[in-house]
Amino acid sequence: MNRIFMLDWTVPLLVYRSEKGHWPKDYSELSAFVEQSGGCLHGYDLVEFAELPGDTLQVYVFADGYTNRMTMTFPPPDQNK
Repeated sequence: MNRIFMLDWTVPLLVYRSEKGHWPKDYSELSAFVEQSGGCLHGYDLVEFAELPGDTLQVYVFADGYTNRMTMTFPPPDQNK
């Protein structure tokens, strides 16, 4: 689940943030954005976003009895150099 979670969420979140200038407010907003490009996010029981200071987004994904948490900062730390 962790590997799939990272592949499913990292790129769409960063592309959304880059193109829209803000983080998505919820799963449905990100999902609609991904579907416009022919992709899909599915198979999750619950997804929650929490925007934090410093242009950071924390994502909680619940599926198949697992909980995953990911924290992303824009621009990604390796692009700040």
